[in-house]
Amino acid sequence: MPVIMDSYTERDMLIQARDLYYSGDIEEAVKCYMQLAMKGNVVSQEFLGGLYLKGEKGVGINLVEANKWLTKAADSGSVKARYLLGIAAFKRGSVSDAVKLFSSAGKDGYSAGYYQLGKMYYFGSGVTRDEDKAYEWFHKAADMGHIFAKRQLSIMLLKGYRGMLYVPRGMILFITSILVGIRSAIKDPYGETTFD
Repeated sequence: MPVIMDSYTERDMLIQARDLYYSGDIEEAVKCYMQLAMKGNVVSQEFLGGLYLKGEKGVGINLVEANKWLTKAADSGSVKARYLLGIAAFKRGSVSDAVKLFSSAGKDGYSAGYYQLGKMYYFGSGVTRDEDKAYEWFHKAADMGHIFAKRQLSIMLLKGYRGMLYVPRGMILFITSILVGIRSAIKDPYGETTFD
């Protein structure tokens, strides 16, 4: 397991960076995260990689920077960074790399990896559309607690994927996924692992 923070000061700086980000001072937040990332802070490397990957809150998409920071974090053992590298691979059209990275992240406990594989097969994004494979990947992610995977399974069942006998199960799964989502959002409004 990687050492994420090696000093109390580093922890304080990480909290400050997060607070700056959520208060809307993105430029200052990025400066804090950048200082920490250059020191090897995995959380900051993940954050910067994700920020450059998604291009959110005034920071433009920069796949080179995203790959740089995510690779550093993944090399330090970050499963989330490996998952985000899968997103980057998919964005640049390297579907086989994306599949490997998503599968690897899922095997190591990051349910969003399996969820992304399910989406790829369900929608035929870069792969041949295959509802059986989609169901399999969504089911693996749902078994790990991924709320959106549970929702997607419920939608498939409600649409009759497994036959009419499974429609009530789809309804129950849909309602429970909504309730779990609400509970998670209330409990940890900044949490993301269940929702990636």
